[in-house]
Amino acid sequence: MTRGTVPLFSRRNGPLKSHATQVVGALRAAEAELDKDAQKAARDLARMALTISERYALGQIGALLDERDLKPPRRMGDALRLSLTAVLVAVMVIAAERQGAPEPAAIAAAVVIAAIIYRNAAAGGVAGVGLIILELLLGFFFPGK
Repeated sequence: MTRGTVPLFSRRNGPLKSHATQVVGALRAAEAELDKDAQKAARDLARMALTISERYALGQIGALLDERDLKPPRRMGDALRLSLTAVLVAVMVIAAERQGAPEPAAIAAAVVIAAIIYRNAAAGGVAGVGLIILELLLGFFFPGK
């Protein structure tokens, strides 16, 4: 995050982490606009990416974007999402254990649950892998279909 320019236990790390969270929020908000006005959103994303890369290269890691571009952090939503994922995966493991399902099936189900909950960040990669694993497992349990 800080390119090794800030010591690990520096008090500067808190504000830098907060700024990084706001930058991520701004990028996610700009990405969400792609479905509404694709050309304007693409220009905004490109402008923001160029600004971030220039300032990062200059070592301005505490000012990657201007204040007008920053969005307030959504930490509570992320914490809630992580908690929900942990609870659902635990329930899935317990249910698989009680039903006598094989471990690979429980793992595949856990991957699919995590992909569904984190669909913005992982829909293409993790969900695709989870669906491939699920398809292989279904072929294992129901051969010839």
